[in-house]
Amino acid sequence: MSHSECSVRYWDHLSAREIEQAALEEHSCIIIPIGVIEAHGPLLPVGFDAMMAGVVAHVVAERIQKSGARPVVFNCVPYSGIVGATQGLAGTIGYPAMLSTEILFVTLQWLFAHGFERFFIINGDAGTGKSLMSILYHATKERQEFFFERDGAISLFTWFDGIDNVGHASVVEHGFYTYLCEHSDPHTRNVAFQFGIKTPLNEECLKDLDGVKRVYPKPRREFTSWLSIEGQSRVYGVSYFSYGEYRAFLDSGRVHPLWEQQLTRIVRDILGILDM
Repeated sequence: MSHSECSVRYWDHLSAREIEQAALEEHSCIIIPIGVIEAHGPLLPVGFDAMMAGVVAHVVAERIQKSGARPVVFNCVPYSGIVGATQGLAGTIGYPAMLSTEILFVTLQWLFAHGFERFFIINGDAGTGKSLMSILYHATKERQEFFFERDGAISLFTWFDGIDNVGHASVVEHGFYTYLCEHSDPHTRNVAFQFGIKTPLNEECLKDLDGVKRVYPKPRREFTSWLSIEGQSRVYGVSYFSYGEYRAFLDSGRVHPLWEQQLTRIVRDILGILDM
């Protein structure tokens, strides 16, 4: 399956005429998946956050369509998040917060100008959602006025909200990657493959990560980069890892219910906002 062969509409695959028609449809909306480019340990792709957001946006679009919504996925700004503690680690490309949010702001200006009125941002990063929206909304007077006039039009969903002990590049993120790559249903696995989640993790290399201790100092506001912590140049942003916990997480069957729980939460809330 490619994006062009599925029922989900992607902005960059639509013609100008189709975009005009989409904006006029009842229950039309835009879904914007975002993430960052940052180190996720020695095995996970540096674009994993955006990959996750892309898979989630696709599946959410499929599900809300079944209830009559008419989404278009705008997947043209995937790396508009804000890099945090992985600054300086290999693979991380940390755009200044003002730059990445400016790209998102200009995108939203154009989308509003095209006649769309409801926007759902799906953030695949676990930790920067609140700071992202604060900077996006309040960084300049122009932005403040723009979003004040469109209060309630934009909603943010962060994939890992509500999941305990996520950690950066820890057991949960590695577990979700393996679930999507190897253990999910064939359709979801095919979607994940299209977004680059397709190479199984090397079990022996995962075992080498066993025993990485939690490294978030307290209070977190004093924390700037993992590079300040001894050994992090070797594990590339893994906040903690236990191979036993990772295998137990996968073997327990908990990953699929968590996947469905998060999808259900997002789908339910979007349909509620659309009054459907």
